[in-house]
Amino acid sequence: MDPSGVFTINSKCRRGKTVWYGDHAITVNRAPTKYIVISEHEARRTSRALSDHCGFLVPVRPVIAIVGAARVSVKNAAPPVLVIDGATVHTALSGLAPVLPPERVEHISSVARQGEAWAGH
Repeated sequence: MDPSGVFTINSKCRRGKTVWYGDHAITVNRAPTKYIVISEHEARRTSRALSDHCGFLVPVRPVIAIVGAARVSVKNAAPPVLVIDGATVHTALSGLAPVLPPERVEHISSVARQGEAWAGH
């Protein structure tokens, strides 16, 4: 959890591959993937679970961390899923503008550590 927000991070080791991300598709060596759909689903599921237990809406941003790719090309100015280099996850996410006040961060963090928040989601 970071004051910049709540993120689901889906890592993909694609050593030596070429990854392309544009509009609503990610390809690996030109083969289509379901990475975006899966990442958006994970973020919605996490948002529902945390929101239900926090008592307020907890926005969650999906992130795909690409590890080891030979090349990553992003051809979208406002991608629905943030695609970043896996080696720079902490730097990339902590560099975003804060979107949560500190008291909310503490509350969300506390709820996220409770197993019952995740049961049934």
